[in-house]
Amino acid sequence: MKDLKIGDRVLTYDLSGKGATAEEITNFLHKETNIYSKFLRIKTTENTVLEISEEHILYTEQTQIGNKELIAAKYLVAFRHKILVFQ
Repeated sequence: MKDLKIGDRVLTYDLSGKGATAEEITNFLHKETNIYSKFLRIKTTENTVLEISEEHILYTEQTQIGNKELIAAKYLVAFRHKILVFQ
C-alpha cells in the first residue's frame, strides 16, 4: 500500500454488477506512511482475520434491517454489521 500513488490502477469491485474492474487511483482518504496509526484486528465468522486501520472504509450490511452502508472500521459493531466481501 505504501508504494501506491495517484494514477496507479488497482482492482476494485463495481457495485453496479460489472464485477471486478481496474480503476485509477485519484485520491487517498488517508495515507500517512510516516506516522503510527491504531489498527484493528477483526476476526470474521469464517475465521479470516483482517488487520486494518480504524479509518479504513468498509462496505457493510446491518444484519437486523438489511441496510447497506459504507462505514469506518472503528464504528463496526459485532453481530450488528456484516462486512460485505466480493471475490
